[in-house]
Amino acid sequence: MEIEVSWERIRGSRDPNWDQSRCLYAYCGPISPHIHYIGMTYDMDIAGRWHGEHKDGVFDRMHRSAGISEIDVVVLSGYIDLEPGRNLSEQLLCDIESLLIHELQPCGNVRSTRTRNRGRRNMTVVCTGDWPITQKEFQDPGVPVRRRA
Repeated sequence: MEIEVSWERIRGSRDPNWDQSRCLYAYCGPISPHIHYIGMTYDMDIAGRWHGEHKDGVFDRMHRSAGISEIDVVVLSGYIDLEPGRNLSEQLLCDIESLLIHELQPCGNVRSTRTRNRGRRNMTVVCTGDWPITQKEFQDPGVPVRRRA
């Protein structure tokens, strides 16, 4: 199964992408092509996730690891484009998010950086649009994975 994630930079506080739900979002630095955090939202919009209290730890880790403050963050929304006839479940969105986190190791993420409990055999995630890094394709091995320290 191939899944395209079409990434778009959120520009300003009135950008309609803040209102997106059932999608991924990412925090990047203003200059470097690094992803510093990847999250998902299923039943809340991206703006709600941005303002959540749980983000304090994320921004602290990003500042300590990459010197990026909340003010400097570039936010991307990631729209999931599935094959015809497929539905986007919360579990599928979580699997896509955990694959990207496990592969990219963003400094703001804690969950899914060392292990992934399960995967989806033959799932390929292809990142398009405003995706800022060179690697665009991610293959899920479909089995529990442990990253070596």
